[in-house]
Amino acid sequence: MRLAGALLLALLCAFTVSAQGGESPRHPPLAMWVWRTADLLSARHETERFLATIGPLDLSDLYLYLTPEDYRIQDAALQALLARLKAQGTRAWGMDGWRGYFHDSDGPSGLMAALDSLIAFNARHPDTGFTGFHSDLEPQDGQGVGRALFHNGLAASQLTPAQRADRDRLMADWVALHDTLRRRTEEAGLAYGAALPSWLDDYYGEPVTMRVEGDRRPVLGQILARVDEAVIMAYSTRPARTAARLRGELAFARGLRHPPRILFGVETHAGPGPAVSYADLPSKASRRTVLSDIAAIATELAPVGPLSGAAIHDWQGWKTLPP
Repeated sequence: MRLAGALLLALLCAFTVSAQGGESPRHPPLAMWVWRTADLLSARHETERFLATIGPLDLSDLYLYLTPEDYRIQDAALQALLARLKAQGTRAWGMDGWRGYFHDSDGPSGLMAALDSLIAFNARHPDTGFTGFHSDLEPQDGQGVGRALFHNGLAASQLTPAQRADRDRLMADWVALHDTLRRRTEEAGLAYGAALPSWLDDYYGEPVTMRVEGDRRPVLGQILARVDEAVIMAYSTRPARTAARLRGELAFARGLRHPPRILFGVETHAGPGPAVSYADLPSKASRRTVLSDIAAIATELAPVGPLSGAAIHDWQGWKTLPP
């Protein structure tokens, strides 16, 4: 417990606070994704285990994946969970994301239905509602749905004219989805956040770009201008590599008139491999090491730009890591 407290104090010293995206948390953000929220809501002992385990982290934000039906079917349990999170100063975001939400696949109707359900939940429970909505929309090929329009592995200068048109169309759709989500959340009085891949500013040595008003502009800048919060999925078990992957995003944010909060992600879910996930690297497979590395990354990036915090991916991984 003393070590966790010391590491969190280090985070407080290293992070720069930003008030974008709703009510400011009590401390610079330390967030966590929860993809299996339904498991927490369906069994009281799972809820209690969850709250007891995250308690020492003093989390500022939780991104809770919920289907449109979950907001209604689990209404009472969800309200009770959010009330307890609010009491301890943790902001709750509804979350959804899938490659199939792009227009070349099933389209965004399911994504918008999730947002509609969140808005309806907040209307039913104005005192214990969600702070915002968080998306995880990734455009790269190979996710099992949608057409292969991104053309993985090719820098912008290596694309044929047809491939460039494919990527431009996909990037325009991606930015348009963020635009719609930003507009709809603003209308509902909600913050809007997004998880973003770390390679947008440096994809095989070149930024990912799109056509905007006759010019080519970086996609990263287009998205950062449309979110209150961006969580960069710069997953690596090497702090120096994670920090390097954040420099471009921080530079872009620094140049915006109203920069979003920028957080970096760390992976604790088993499976991606030892270079990516702490769960897969025996020498670093502990919660203590994850927190220590988060503090080291924050210290290294503090002079670079408006870094706001870190996000742990995800609850399923964190709960299985030893202390």
